[in-house]
Amino acid sequence: MKASTYTSHRRRIGRTVRHIDLRLDDDIDVRMLADMACFSPYHFLRVFQDLTEETPLSMVRRLRLERSRKRLLAGGSIREAADEAQFESTQAFCRAFRSVFGATPSKVANGEIRINATDIPPAIVSIPSRRSISVDFRGAGEALSGEFGHLLGLARPLIQRFPVAVAKASQDDPFAEQGSQCNCRMLVMMPEEGLRETKLPVAAVDGGLHAVWHRRGSLVDTHADYQRLVADLLPAWGYRKSDAPIIRVYHNDPALVPRAQQRWSMFIPVAPAGTP
Repeated sequence: MKASTYTSHRRRIGRTVRHIDLRLDDDIDVRMLADMACFSPYHFLRVFQDLTEETPLSMVRRLRLERSRKRLLAGGSIREAADEAQFESTQAFCRAFRSVFGATPSKVANGEIRINATDIPPAIVSIPSRRSISVDFRGAGEALSGEFGHLLGLARPLIQRFPVAVAKASQDDPFAEQGSQCNCRMLVMMPEEGLRETKLPVAAVDGGLHAVWHRRGSLVDTHADYQRLVADLLPAWGYRKSDAPIIRVYHNDPALVPRAQQRWSMFIPVAPAGTP
């Protein structure tokens, strides 16, 4: 697949994923989604499943069940959760719930099982310096996803053969307002064997002490937690944030997964308190 084709498919399928995510209570029609992505229904289903590893209706079903799980954890009844997930009977809801989460709704509702209840707490780690495919980006923040898609398209032959980590390195505020300018390096990290084969730019990525923070969900929802980490937790541990770039590693493609399903790690550079 050409890089331009991959970039186009990623953008068009991403548009339908956002539609599903924002309109989960609506009737989701595959033909309408195909029209939105400018594909025939057959081609749309094939490309959607290739990029997201599930069908549109499977995604809808999974997201509705995930939302019902949160209602149960908040004290809602099984009947309320089934209605919110748009199941006609609690029996069908319970079967579907168990197939996805491996636990019955009653066990979750009673507090016997808590699924994904907490994030992994931050920790101080030392990471080695390494080389990576590295492309500078300067422009509107909204354009970054498209540029990342093009880079992933160019690197796709290597991505299919080597384990990779896709990341962004930037000294800018990671919570900059929507519409602001972005100045960062787009990184595709892989073994040296793959880097020796690529014709894309390769540069060094500095290592050192970092506070690593593993999270799930959209970035904007974690702003307050980030402020507490930098202002309170790091000083309590005897560290401060340094001026080196923050590295955000994406564990799935944020353009192709709903907001609540985004998984990422932030490596925040630190130094011992009191050092220059």
